[in-house]
Amino acid sequence: MKKRGLVGTMWRSAARVAGIGFVLGTSLLASGLRAQSDYVRPNYGRFRPIRKDWESYDRHRIPATARPGILRQFEGIVDVFKAAPGLQEPLGGVDIEPNVAMFGRFGDFQVVPNRPLPAMMWMLVLPYSRNPAGNIVPSPSTAWTYAFYFVTNDLTALTGRPPVFEFPGDEPFYSETPLQFKSTSVPGVYTLRDKLQVLTKRNVPFFVPVTRERFLQGRLRKQDQIIKDMNGHPVAKQALADIQAALDALSPESRDAQAEVMCTDIDISTWLCKPGATRGEKLVVPNPDFFDRSLPREGFQLLALWREDNGGGRNSHRVGKDAWDTLDWKALLDLLR
Repeated sequence: MKKRGLVGTMWRSAARVAGIGFVLGTSLLASGLRAQSDYVRPNYGRFRPIRKDWESYDRHRIPATARPGILRQFEGIVDVFKAAPGLQEPLGGVDIEPNVAMFGRFGDFQVVPNRPLPAMMWMLVLPYSRNPAGNIVPSPSTAWTYAFYFVTNDLTALTGRPPVFEFPGDEPFYSETPLQFKSTSVPGVYTLRDKLQVLTKRNVPFFVPVTRERFLQGRLRKQDQIIKDMNGHPVAKQALADIQAALDALSPESRDAQAEVMCTDIDISTWLCKPGATRGEKLVVPNPDFFDRSLPREGFQLLALWREDNGGGRNSHRVGKDAWDTLDWKALLDLLR
């Protein structure tokens, strides 16, 4: 009897442990389902109203009078997305929330007098999920799983890298290497680095070469600043004299040639590549004549857009891909001036 009692006790304990394990496993499974960021709900999903963060426009000195026009143009972009065959409501388990704001993803936007105003919008893909009570709920904006970004009228947004050189009194100098624009089947729509889509009706270069003369003039201004910082140190003054001598020695053809730096063999005094050197970086600047300054400053003349997958799961990735693949790029281009 004692043995049977012991065996019975062991069985009861085992059953109890198994029961606890089953309940715990079921609980964890349910918790996992609830925490899954891309819960499949085909009948859910809509475009949310545009959220507007005008305070960020204040920080970037965008005039209040320009904001209604900027908003209308972004609404037109959202309408093109809504018309995409891959984005018909219900969206299949996700919401899409447009945000008109400028949060400095590229640092300070260049708001320059007499030039078109830059502007920014992004659209967040927000999956539906289950809360702890088992109810299906939309995600907050912080739980985005996929996003589309839009930047207008800002050539520096296309560079993909920080400037190679910044000299006083001039535009930043960029490397030409990541700025190889590829034409698409739609005239005016370009692909950049297989990531960005760039749209414009302007038939002029996005960037122009930096000449050797311009580069050395920038170095002279920078060296003047260094001399002041070093209280007129003789070494700094000699460096200035070497740069000036190199500039004076350039032939007219060399002055107009494109500046190339960071190659296998450089001139120590000028930082420019020597003839025959390889693997250099050719320098460019945003084309100062790219934009038509006779048009209203808030009008979109350039649009760059790209997408970002935050690892949210199959619904978000599917919606993002369907939108990109079925988007009417010509309709987007028609929104530009």
